[in-house]
Amino acid sequence: MALVAPSEWLAGQAAKSGIVRGSGAWVRCIPNPFDPAVDGQGLQPRLVISEHSRPRLFFAAVNPSDSRKGWDLLMTALERLGREGMPCDVEVAGKVTEPARSRVQALEMGGHRVTWLGLLGPRSMQEAYVRADVFVIPSLQENFPNTILESFAAGTPVVGFAAGGIASMIVEGQNGALAPAVDPWALEASKAMAAVNLASAMLRVIQHPQGDWLRRGAYQSLEQVRPERVAKDYTDLIHAMLQNSSKDL
Repeated sequence: MALVAPSEWLAGQAAKSGIVRGSGAWVRCIPNPFDPAVDGQGLQPRLVISEHSRPRLFFAAVNPSDSRKGWDLLMTALERLGREGMPCDVEVAGKVTEPARSRVQALEMGGHRVTWLGLLGPRSMQEAYVRADVFVIPSLQENFPNTILESFAAGTPVVGFAAGGIASMIVEGQNGALAPAVDPWALEASKAMAAVNLASAMLRVIQHPQGDWLRRGAYQSLEQVRPERVAKDYTDLIHAMLQNSSKDL
């Protein structure tokens, strides 16, 4: 028997479980497939930096008020960027909730411009990724978020915490930037420092001296998840298991 997880983090969690440990089951990491021609909604990636006068950031979550999605940390990080003279244009996809709206009003007073896009269909989402200079995923818990792959398909680098599977999807300086992971149940002082680290990671992408190279790197990251590559990984796993079974006969 083999257990397949899409992220190294989840595979590690499975391998440590009491059910799997000592059972003889194989645990492997094989990512979910992603076809940029299909999942990218037929849009061409933008592989050059924009001429925006202000950085354009994109954030997406069905419910931004879900504490696991890190909305409050993103807001605190943006407040810090505003104080440092880096106002941004921020597009937000997802439900407009009252707690989320109240934080945004303070941001706008600090110079940021926030646009609520609401719940978007697949093509509108992909168009938002293409428009963005950076996609920010400040989640505190994630497995293998498809939003990162969607952003890569647009050629848009990603910033996030090194939480769960995100840590193996974002490569610092190659397709985005990582901030150290933070425990979802951490004390407020720890979360305040996490917001500082997130703001720093966002700046590293915004001010990257080779922005075009970073966007190309984001798009090239999809090579690891193309359907033909994932199919080969599964085929190799099955062959290895069959060979192992024949040795036991």
